[in-house]
Amino acid sequence: SRAPSRAVSRSMASLLSACASIGRVEKGATAVSTDESVFILGVSPDGYRVTIFPGSVNNGAFEQNRWRGAAFAGHPEDGFVVGKVAKGDTLALTYVTVVKDKDSATGARFGACNGARTMVFNAPASGGKVLYLGHVHYGIDSGRVSTKYGSDMDAAKLHIDKYYPAFSGRVERWNYELLPINTSCTQTIYVPVYVPSR
Repeated sequence: SRAPSRAVSRSMASLLSACASIGRVEKGATAVSTDESVFILGVSPDGYRVTIFPGSVNNGAFEQNRWRGAAFAGHPEDGFVVGKVAKGDTLALTYVTVVKDKDSATGARFGACNGARTMVFNAPASGGKVLYLGHVHYGIDSGRVSTKYGSDMDAAKLHIDKYYPAFSGRVERWNYELLPINTSCTQTIYVPVYVPSR
């Protein structure tokens, strides 16, 4: 599938610095809260940062929750992103930022919108799990971001064994769907204006 060719301004992408990420599980973590689960997603190549937002599925389409921040935003490390999801939440792979390399502070940001299909998954109702979703491979084709989905459970297990040994033997395959997203490709940004009383 392909994401729309429209790129959001580089100033938006720069909000995610090269050395920072949101929601990443620190290497060597030893416990998973009973209120959340850990998810593992293979992402390649390294020059693509992913952003995953919570939301809901209505009438067969994903709708991003505009009042909640990203559950995960960052680049892959050794081919994977490892994040957290609250029990019962619905998450979707909503944006990808194309950067020169993982140390680049800025890049071109692309988002799934206007019915484009993207990866959507529901977290289990009970927490404490380690979930492998699959692999996503990105590329550029005629000015668009192309997306290919796959699976490599063995590679995911090896990654967990290497960086999260406390989770070894706990990785389970978790299903996702490729659903259309209701986000508009043309977004309105509301800026509050303070008007002093007279």
